[in-house]
Amino acid sequence: MKKVISGNSSLFMSIIEIILGVLLLIKPVEFTSGIIVGFGVVMIAMGLFQIIKYFRTPAAEASEKGILTKGLLFVVLGVFCVLKSGWIISTFPVITALYGVLIFVTGISKLQQSVDMIRIKQKFWFIALISAVVTLAISVIVILNPFTSTVVLWRFIGITLILQAVIDLITFFFSKKAKKA
Repeated sequence: MKKVISGNSSLFMSIIEIILGVLLLIKPVEFTSGIIVGFGVVMIAMGLFQIIKYFRTPAAEASEKGILTKGLLFVVLGVFCVLKSGWIISTFPVITALYGVLIFVTGISKLQQSVDMIRIKQKFWFIALISAVVTLAISVIVILNPFTSTVVLWRFIGITLILQAVIDLITFFFSKKAKKA
């Protein structure tokens, strides 16, 4: 099973990107708030686990590892995410710029993939190149952030996720076809 998943990781990732993109298109602020609150709940659970672990670990060992500090910080971060998801959403211009940088790095990675495909003489290398160019263009748009509304920005990000995922799916299927040939 692990081999099947690792061999098809770009397929699974593309499907996840399409689902996220659709959710961002339908209810961008609500979906994002849900993600933040969900992250907060996970942080609280991890923090409580660390706190319990601290009291179950021998004192000398626990004091060396800072388990209680980690646990308390996780709980505080989690509570903040749950109670102040609106504040976090208002900081999205900064988060969006970081997302743009992440997309840019992904575009560079896709560029290498297309060059690798050229070097090993795969037929459909140009599809990976198109994916890289589109991803790099999207990253520049997101970094420059011409949007005035967070809702518009997140809908744009949803559309770009779907677009990237569709191009990645096409690349995936053509590269599978080329490997079989």
